[in-house]
Amino acid sequence: MKKIKIIGYFIALFFLISITQIGMSLENQNLNLKVSIFQVPPYQGIVKSESTLPTEEGVVGGIRGSVIGGYITTSFPEGIVIFESGIFQSNTDIIRFIKDKTKSTFPYFVGILPIADVLILVNAENLEISIAEEQVYPPRNKHLIVDYLLKVLPLSIQNEEAVFKFRFSAKYKETKGDKKKLLDQIFGVKFRRTLLVGFPTNEDRGRGVVYWLAFSFED
Repeated sequence: MKKIKIIGYFIALFFLISITQIGMSLENQNLNLKVSIFQVPPYQGIVKSESTLPTEEGVVGGIRGSVIGGYITTSFPEGIVIFESGIFQSNTDIIRFIKDKTKSTFPYFVGILPIADVLILVNAENLEISIAEEQVYPPRNKHLIVDYLLKVLPLSIQNEEAVFKFRFSAKYKETKGDKKKLLDQIFGVKFRRTLLVGFPTNEDRGRGVVYWLAFSFED
């Protein structure tokens, strides 16, 4: 009987230690913060082609093309849009989630384009960061090339959440002048969750480009 009690004590002790380690692991380990950056260009559309009948006998018919589309970001709010979800397996899953959660003037051909994936190492002890890897995706067209600046400032790590201050500035390569600051906010990123933040450039004639940042921790 005593032997069974001793075994029970060891099991209980092991369980308590495990729970404590789970609760403390976030503060005691280095973290891999992944930031995926996406862009929604304001003007988008598709070219629809259809055959035309010959104008006269013996003449081969041609192909007529028409463009369907327009300014697709007009319905996006002026401020920041925030979603939280589970961990995504790929950028394709993130894009699908954003499309499901948002509305557009022309929803059937909205393109959400990946710009870059940035992996940031966060030292949980002294809250210092370093860029581990940055994968920049080639733009589909030259006018979509984006010159961006991402700054991440860790503020605290406790329980199941890390708090950061994020700053994001961007401009097109063909645009003159400095980068425009588009985001300067403090957010908490939970472990085993993905935080998605969307915001527009708010141009003089409309919402302009919409950017989405997806924040998550990798194992």
